[in-house]
Amino acid sequence: MSFIKKITAVALFLALCFVFAVPHSHAATLEVSLSNDTFLTGDKTDVTLTVYNDSQYPMEDISVSAGGSNYDFGSVAIAAGATQEITIPGFYVSESFIGKDMIFAMSWTENGKQKTESVSVFIHDANNPGETVPPTFAPEELIEFTCSCDNPAAETGSEVKLIYNVVNNSDFDMTDITVTDGAIASEPVVQGGTVPAKDSKTFTYNYTMGEENVTASPIMSYMMEGEIKSLRGNSITLECVTVSMTVNVLPQDPDEDGTEFIIKIANNGNKPISSIRVYKNEEKIVHAFDLGVGDARDISYVEDPKGKSEVFFKVTGTLATGEAYEYVSKTYTVWEYIDPETVGMEFTVEVAKALDEDGYINIDFTAKNKGTVDMTEIEVKEEKMGKVGTFTDLAGGGEETLELTLYVGDARDLTFTLIAKAPTGEPFEYIQKVSSQMVSTGGVDALVSAFGASSIDVGGVASRMLKRILTVLAILSAVFGVGLVVLAVFEHQQNLVLRKKRIE
Repeated sequence: MSFIKKITAVALFLALCFVFAVPHSHAATLEVSLSNDTFLTGDKTDVTLTVYNDSQYPMEDISVSAGGSNYDFGSVAIAAGATQEITIPGFYVSESFIGKDMIFAMSWTENGKQKTESVSVFIHDANNPGETVPPTFAPEELIEFTCSCDNPAAETGSEVKLIYNVVNNSDFDMTDITVTDGAIASEPVVQGGTVPAKDSKTFTYNYTMGEENVTASPIMSYMMEGEIKSLRGNSITLECVTVSMTVNVLPQDPDEDGTEFIIKIANNGNKPISSIRVYKNEEKIVHAFDLGVGDARDISYVEDPKGKSEVFFKVTGTLATGEAYEYVSKTYTVWEYIDPETVGMEFTVEVAKALDEDGYINIDFTAKNKGTVDMTEIEVKEEKMGKVGTFTDLAGGGEETLELTLYVGDARDLTFTLIAKAPTGEPFEYIQKVSSQMVSTGGVDALVSAFGASSIDVGGVASRMLKRILTVLAILSAVFGVGLVVLAVFEHQQNLVLRKKRIE
């Protein structure tokens, strides 16, 4: 193959690639026809809209606005590349539209995006049958119609304000101003407005942001010099902002370098978060940074106090909505590091005498320092009674026993806590539970009932015994009664026999 042929082949190949690389149009072709387009007075007609979807996505959520009314075709979906007819039977054409253009504006969603298209149809006047060329009602240059929003990027559920600004530079008043926008509302967003000649006016509409982006494409119709005219405003996209920044503070086990905190920050929303700063208490510990959608960052901070310190963490930033973001953690108590191998207390609780009838109990508490550092301010607390006793300071290997008589009242389980402070001031706690009805036999774990393996309910036993005795007596009485009856009958029969013998 010659060099020229090779160059030609390459050029053709690139041209074909360019042709096929051109993206499909995300629009639609709309044609409107009326079963009757000539009227003498206001009357009804059937409207047929022929829609060709020339995009690569289906058309959904279709609605049509015309003549001040809105028609919903939400059940209709037009596949990509397909043509479909939509009908509006009995469409009423008011007398004010005769001899004028009527605009049919269609809105729909396409791949989650809002789209609009419009077409006009001339309504012929039966009183002027010779008129064949529809008059042109293009918007006059003297009329300005613009749309804006006070917060075009907002969270779902938040309310934004759409602002429609109308400037009338003409010499005639604008009346019966109606603004429709199928993407924003099914009803007109402005209705019955008036703007005098050489004047301007602003109309507003409050819109609640949904869960998807939406494009506002307003169409304004108005009356001027007895004629209805229309003007399309600029489109504006309202972005749905999902704000979701999570912050987790994870304290780590302390070591000789101090206590490390890991602050995990993640942007789970759909917009970047900027100017993020992290503070320990009110001290900034990192320079400002941004987090894109789906990004995360871990911040490490080590607190190494002398004695004790209280710390909390604050994270600030600026959301895509322009609002400030702030997170404040709970407050953490951080102690000076002490080797855990040097700290260890053994705490035992023995019930020397179980609960008596007056509600008192005798208990022996033993604290033994099994570590190597001195433990101070040692005390014992009970869950309900509070502080019940204190020990002297215990050096490593030291041991002490407290014998206490405590008022408990009714029988219940007792929970005791031994609290002892290390040289750094950090408190350590040890918990033991006992029953006020148990008594020790000498060992820590050898506990038996104060009344032996079982207890006797004297009143209950006596009652049950008496019932049994009475039952037996009742049975014996019944048997004895039956015996007496039998003996009486037998005696009577014997007497009759004796009398008979005497007579004989």
